[in-house]
Amino acid sequence: MSRARLCDTSLPGMFLICAAGLLSGCGGGSSGSTTNSGNSSPTISNQWTWVAGSDSPNSYPASNPSERGYATTWIDANGNLWLFGGEYSVSPNSDTLFNDLWEFNPTSKTWNLSINGVTNSSGNYGTKGIPSPSNIPSAREIAASWTDGDGNLLLFGGFAYDYGDLNDLWRFSPNSGLWTWVGGSSTAGQAGVYGTQGTPSLSNIPGGRDSAGTWTDHSGKLWLFGGSSQQGSFNDLWQVDPSTNMWTWVSGSNLSNQAGIYNGQGTLMPGARAGAVTWTDAQGNLWLFGGVGYDANNQVGLLNDLWKFNPTTNAWTWVGGSSTAGQTGVYGTQGIPSSSNIPGARERATGWSDRNGSFWLFGGRAYDPNTYPFGQPYFSDLWHYTP
Repeated sequence: MSRARLCDTSLPGMFLICAAGLLSGCGGGSSGSTTNSGNSSPTISNQWTWVAGSDSPNSYPASNPSERGYATTWIDANGNLWLFGGEYSVSPNSDTLFNDLWEFNPTSKTWNLSINGVTNSSGNYGTKGIPSPSNIPSAREIAASWTDGDGNLLLFGGFAYDYGDLNDLWRFSPNSGLWTWVGGSSTAGQAGVYGTQGTPSLSNIPGGRDSAGTWTDHSGKLWLFGGSSQQGSFNDLWQVDPSTNMWTWVSGSNLSNQAGIYNGQGTLMPGARAGAVTWTDAQGNLWLFGGVGYDANNQVGLLNDLWKFNPTTNAWTWVGGSSTAGQTGVYGTQGIPSSSNIPGARERATGWSDRNGSFWLFGGRAYDPNTYPFGQPYFSDLWHYTP
């Protein structure tokens, strides 16, 4: 059964939501949030363009990915868009999970099936560290993703075909067309190995999870925060160096379901959560907004807190929003910025960073545990934030 999810992607100079469905964890930057720079603006602004796929639900051309949501996405070094896996569900406990890999060329506006998968498959891990044409990750949804400095696509964890959360790390090379199992376990439900905080190690690995937040910093290091699993939600912050494949537990707790620390109670720290939105600013700071998780009173609900992490000082700053869950938004006057404005509490919103260093946030879902995961109310509001 599906749980909390987040999604986003972007094209140089414009925003794009893939016709294949709601996307999650886009790479090429920060939790899928990408900063566009040095690209010309589109000739037509503030208008959507239907690019590909069918205009009817549960219908798709044979040359397109099938209908799905909660896939994992990236943008490669050439600006091509990649999509892996995801879920198709018609009722509770009837998910079909995918592990096919598709490439979309924005110039030709065509999809290419790079690797054909098998639905609800356990995949083929091969030998750790060795690329092979037979390697393929297991079918999954709401995995984390990054694009490294060499243009490789990295995939971590997610919710697996057998309804367990994974902690495997994969690398796909668009040049060779091969998957490599880099680290973690091939079995779902693994606990994390934290080691010593601040010390990288080949034995360190986050535990199995989905719906984590991710970033890429200015030095090319990859970051992962929180997420959820059958054991609860997390507020641990991790860094992985793609050149060494070593993980470092940077901050947060090695225990699940931790409350946020907002004021005068110790070192400031976001509470455990899943489905948050993330951005990276021009100075390389990591930003985090909302999600579903634990507030200052250790109460579970939707959050609208805004946090900034400085990788130089390894410190979190609570920037805005509430320390308690379930807050409604303050909209103010449309088009007019105000320090009192704040989006309401939500999960699974979509986020981008633009070429000017500003953040954008769209939509998301309100949370009602009595009907979750089906029948939830959604937002359609678009917000702009200047750090």
